[in-house]
Amino acid sequence: MDEFCSKAILYIKPALGGDLASTVSLNHEESPVIHDLQNGLLVLYVVDEGESLQFVQNRHLRAAGIDAEALHAVAMRNLLALIEERTRMQPHGNLFAVFLDGTFEASLLLVDYLWEEAFVEYAPNGFVAAVPARDMLAFADAASPGGIAELRDVISRVFPGGDHTISADLYRREAGRWVRFHA
Repeated sequence: MDEFCSKAILYIKPALGGDLASTVSLNHEESPVIHDLQNGLLVLYVVDEGESLQFVQNRHLRAAGIDAEALHAVAMRNLLALIEERTRMQPHGNLFAVFLDGTFEASLLLVDYLWEEAFVEYAPNGFVAAVPARDMLAFADAASPGGIAELRDVISRVFPGGDHTISADLYRREAGRWVRFHA
């Protein structure tokens, strides 16, 4: 594996829809590597270049001699290494905010360990989470109407017009994956 791909990290982005998706066209080699979570969110892979994030493209996979599955495993290991050093969770009213580094907070949705072990005691009835921007992740217990209302308030402070927005939806953790939450 080459050095570039070995530094990849998981990065959550909103799924494109409508006319925009049909007007943006890149050839396969120049296209970013994308994993669709089938819930309005996509996983892309980036390398933090300090001042900017560089998307891992299919040409990078070919040059490294790896496939998307191997890239995902590397990017998850890199995210796990990052969170060991910097992640903190802080209660705020009826919800909990999760902080990392100001860029990869939303990506923490993808770390099963957090939702299956580390945060379980804070949401005994299951998780509802908001990722309105790349630097924001908050969750509440699924049985907390106050927590869910506060998550909606967090989203309303970001949409529309926030920086690096991701989703105005809430997500519920079900059977090890995140689905859109409607309540």
